[in-house]
Amino acid sequence: MTTTEEFDTAVLHSLRLKGRASTSSIAAAIGADEEIAAAVLEANAAKGLVLLRSGRISGWLLTPEGRTNIGERISIEKSTVDLAVMGALYDDEFLKLNGKFKELCTHWQLAGGKAEVVETELTTIHEANLILLERFGASAPRFTKYVARFVSAYDRFRGGEAAALLQPMRESYHDVWLELHEDLLILLDRQREEDD
Repeated sequence: MTTTEEFDTAVLHSLRLKGRASTSSIAAAIGADEEIAAAVLEANAAKGLVLLRSGRISGWLLTPEGRTNIGERISIEKSTVDLAVMGALYDDEFLKLNGKFKELCTHWQLAGGKAEVVETELTTIHEANLILLERFGASAPRFTKYVARFVSAYDRFRGGEAAALLQPMRESYHDVWLELHEDLLILLDRQREEDD
């Protein structure tokens, strides 16, 4: 990202996906230094697009104006994306991979969180996921930005950090997966299925 508008869009969209997030979480999601993310968040707060809540559940969130603003930006993006290709990839490949990832998560939980039980499964899913992200990125380039986040979570898990697979709000593989899924649903104007 090189322009203020691109940073703004990335920050606002990340908050739309996350709901509420810390500065460090936003920085990780958009691939920026925390200082840059903080400056972008403060600038958007001054415009009334985001606000910082303090208290027991603190973090940044979109204002109604911010939600409208990012909705308009995504609508513009949709006009530049081959939605037929994205929809076919979602239906034919992502949903199958999503099912496999859900099974892996269940397997992991039933096995008491033992890494060796799911390592082979995760590697297979991870490799297929990276290929799929590149294919998504051919139509909508910003989807390639998920690659680094998935690789980081995968490497941390393989390096012994058990929380990097499923723990919420830790930039875990599952966290990133949920955001990717929500991002695709928004782009394609789809609703989440009952079993998702």
